[in-house]
Amino acid sequence: MKTETKPTPPQKFYIYSISHSPANGCALWWRPLCKGYTTDLNCAGVYTAEYVHANPDYYDNGVSTAAIPCELADAKAETQRTVPNLDALAVAKSI
Repeated sequence: MKTETKPTPPQKFYIYSISHSPANGCALWWRPLCKGYTTDLNCAGVYTAEYVHANPDYYDNGVSTAAIPCELADAKAETQRTVPNLDALAVAKSI
């Protein structure tokens, strides 16, 4: 008997702006459609893996930007929707 496997949903990302996040402040996330920055994950844009991987030098270069899986950022921000800058860097370095 063949077991059916459910397709995994496409991975989604927030884009963390390394270069624009203040050293002692909160992480700055890209807003939807690459239109500015926000410290509030509720206002951050959600980008598909296809979108990010189409131009990794822009969206996930590790110098000025890091594509952080929404699942990880949301878990870090469970009780608050602003993620401290150092937490975002730790998440970025762990992937």
